[in-house]
Amino acid sequence: MGLGPQVIALYVQLKRNGTFDNITKVMEFGSQDLVFPGEKYNSLLVDLFETFDCDVPFEEELKQMVKGPAKDVYEHLGLKYSCLDTDGKYNALVLDINIDDVPSEHLNRYDLVTNHGTTEHLINQLNGFKMVHDFTQSGGLMLHVLPFIGYLDHGYFNYQPNLFKSLASYNSYE
Repeated sequence: MGLGPQVIALYVQLKRNGTFDNITKVMEFGSQDLVFPGEKYNSLLVDLFETFDCDVPFEEELKQMVKGPAKDVYEHLGLKYSCLDTDGKYNALVLDINIDDVPSEHLNRYDLVTNHGTTEHLINQLNGFKMVHDFTQSGGLMLHVLPFIGYLDHGYFNYQPNLFKSLASYNSYE
């Protein structure tokens, strides 16, 4: 799915309410790109950078960012970025989320683990969510932004919000 306007607006909200205050290391499921229709990126990205107290890039750099990897935005926010994907794109850790385990050097190392439209493409849902858990350090944040309405031919699974409430409860997450 990638990071689009809704995700950027969510990140602004999470930073403003303090949820992102201690985030320094990100593990992203899938080597995500920014996905912005038309010219809507400008005010959203400016708001994001200002909310994170970052320098706002000049217009030309913003135009390049919106066409590129989400990695560039995370790093501009001052976050240490990692991702995993089978293709190795953007220096991704090459893993198959259906079958692989989290390598020991990555266990419980990340403050923020994101799933922006990746796990719905997996057959092995158990392993996917286990990996999210295993990458996330104690007290870290797991963020799932996934399709659940109107994506009948997208991936293998459509999620319902009660799944995440149940996963959180079962695993004693807050």
